[in-house]
Amino acid sequence: MRTKRTIARFTVLSPVKGATFECRLDGGPWAPCAKGRITYKALAQGPHTFEGRARFGGVADSTPVVRTWTVDTTPPVINVTAPVSGATYTVGQVVVPAYTCSDPAGGSVVCKGPATVDTKRAGKKTFTVTAKDSAGNKATLKVNFTVVK
Repeated sequence: MRTKRTIARFTVLSPVKGATFECRLDGGPWAPCAKGRITYKALAQGPHTFEGRARFGGVADSTPVVRTWTVDTTPPVINVTAPVSGATYTVGQVVVPAYTCSDPAGGSVVCKGPATVDTKRAGKKTFTVTAKDSAGNKATLKVNFTVVK
């Protein structure tokens, strides 16, 4: 799972009454987590692994719960090659839109932009492309151009 959230909350449960709980993040040392609950804040960009386990009578559960996820706070990158920023086109000129979107952090991206470039009337125009990656980060790129008679 990918997320732009840098906070993670977990709850560990046990059917054994009187059990205590231990948690760890990214292979660090096991530490008590009160009532099986823990919150991690300010998580760094990148992959993370949470593990939680119950202890009873001094014996740790040999099958801890494991959750993995990736923090991705990097917005997608949008590249527009047509229309060209600052260009001047003539009324009715056919300009085929060309743009790509990518995620520098390696996630998938949904890229949306117009299917055509508006050159029907003279004036200042804006061509807008938006992108959203699988972690929920968003980006928008606006390209300004002019249409003349």
